[in-house]
Amino acid sequence: LTIAKYLNSITEFILNGVLYLITFPYYYTTNKIVKMKYLTFLMVIVLFSCNTDKQMLVGFWVVEEAYVKNNGEKINLGYNGLYFNDNGHCELPVIFTDYYISKANANWELVEEGKQHFAIITPNDNAESSKYFSGKYTYYFFNDPVRRLHKMQLESDRVKMICSRFLTRY
Repeated sequence: LTIAKYLNSITEFILNGVLYLITFPYYYTTNKIVKMKYLTFLMVIVLFSCNTDKQMLVGFWVVEEAYVKNNGEKINLGYNGLYFNDNGHCELPVIFTDYYISKANANWELVEEGKQHFAIITPNDNAESSKYFSGKYTYYFFNDPVRRLHKMQLESDRVKMICSRFLTRY
């Protein structure tokens, strides 16, 4: 199951309950204004229950796997957290070297080109991780049925990362 299917099943369950609440007064009243109020309420709930990519991306992710794309070499991370803030700021994973570890900061935004969606990460500082992880990423969300985790794959021309949502299971 993908996250979209998971969200659709939750939304369907909620809407069935709301439909019951909405249709109950419909059968017991003949006033059309009251009927329209209930239907309007239903439409508002449906419109605001849809998640956008930004809502799904924002939050703390744990980078489980990070690879250099051209040779498949695993990236040695000193800090494997990836945090996307609502305001377009993000904290990147830190690459561990023998002599240097620093917190890496960047900005991010979602863009749409045709039917494809991308996350663009641009560095704020001169940290090695910021330079390494900056770029244009394709992304998609999925569920891990074995570990019951919400996951995301980010892939740029240099790096491929598999992340799981921190402290969230389905």
